[in-house]
Amino acid sequence: MEYRKMKNEYQPSLLGFGCMRFPLNDDGNINEEEAENMIDRAIQQGVTYIDTAFPYHNGIVSLL
Repeated sequence: MEYRKMKNEYQPSLLGFGCMRFPLNDDGNINEEEAENMIDRAIQQGVTYIDTAFPYHNGIVSLL
């Protein structure tokens, strides 16, 4: 994994994990177990930049 050197000590991965398209259950809520597995896998591969935003999934707040 390649990382970007910042002015401070933080060095985010150049490859980020976008949380805009998490898998959904039939009721439209985020499939938290599958989403957690996806994030865990990205972190295991060296991803340190996780892209999140409140409007993703229509503002549904998940307890990930």
